[in-house]
Amino acid sequence: DRLNAIAWVSGRPSISIHRHDFEIHRLKQLIDLGTISEPVFHLLKAMVLARFNIIIAGGTGAGKTTFMRCLINEIPSSERLITVEDSLEVGLDRFADLHPDHVDLEARPANVEGVGALGMNELAINALRMNPDRLIVGEVRGDEALTLLLACTQGNDGAMCTVHADSSEGVFGRLQMYLAMTRERFEPSGANLLVSQGIDAVIHVARLEDHCRVVTSIREVTGADKDLVISNEIYGPDSTGRAEPRYGFSAARIERLEAAGFDRRWLAEPASR
Repeated sequence: DRLNAIAWVSGRPSISIHRHDFEIHRLKQLIDLGTISEPVFHLLKAMVLARFNIIIAGGTGAGKTTFMRCLINEIPSSERLITVEDSLEVGLDRFADLHPDHVDLEARPANVEGVGALGMNELAINALRMNPDRLIVGEVRGDEALTLLLACTQGNDGAMCTVHADSSEGVFGRLQMYLAMTRERFEPSGANLLVSQGIDAVIHVARLEDHCRVVTSIREVTGADKDLVISNEIYGPDSTGRAEPRYGFSAARIERLEAAGFDRRWLAEPASR
């Protein structure tokens, strides 16, 4: 759980508590909750097993961390996982039977004297030295974006992270901004090239007006053209905001999915099945 308290600079003292429901931790549970359909379940499971590099996007309170936890728990137990978080929320220690070989790293703020800080980027760099089968970053919002993307382009497949964005396509602009904040000061064209080489798919989750959390979009990254990241929206939001089929995956990624046991006939199923 995460607590935030504020006083003296507000009209009255205010406390906010962010609690995670760790009972929701498997992808199949999300079908009954209305978050995903059965075809999307089979697709997402295959994406994890095929070691796609995945970004989970959404707004505050959309359920990004819970959704990522469900994806993580589809990873085979034989793999070594390293998580990097600003505050520990994924909670892999609660699922030691599913992931007996895992290490969770947590960023550390500076002390009252302004020293001792250890940021997300330093942790991500160290995580790559710890022989991970998968690198998982709780939330990307700074220069750790560069470390993660470089890892994804250098053979560290199966990585996951979350990003604040209002759509699956909006992720690309956020990553441009984060990469422009790094010491290297990436131009949009350079940032887009890095994203296109490192990321396979972006999944967007949202909380609807009835408070139901749903997957609204699944987007495949296919390339870059200067100031644009080229992508296909495999699933897009219907009139209710839930994901429905739109376009097909590229042939190369279909082959990867099928090698992981996916039946491409699920892509032809209506999302409302």
